[in-house]
Amino acid sequence: IHTVEVPEGKRIRFSFTNFYVEPKHDYDQVVAEDGSEVTPKLWGSSLPPSPLRSRTNIMHVKFHTDRSYNMFGWRMEWTEEVD
Repeated sequence: IHTVEVPEGKRIRFSFTNFYVEPKHDYDQVVAEDGSEVTPKLWGSSLPPSPLRSRTNIMHVKFHTDRSYNMFGWRMEWTEEVD
């Protein structure tokens, strides 16, 4: 789990700039501090829509892999923005 946190009163604007994970087996999911989904599970090897925004100043990026096949992985860029 990777946690992104910005000052209170701001939100997180983020984009995946690379997204090459094993289809049907590996995924990323972004969740809010309370556990609610910011994104559904992001499967496969195509870039998710962007930009995306968090609902609060904290979000968690969860990556799940079965480790059976190695691909390039993913990269996410983010900035803070005023609510």
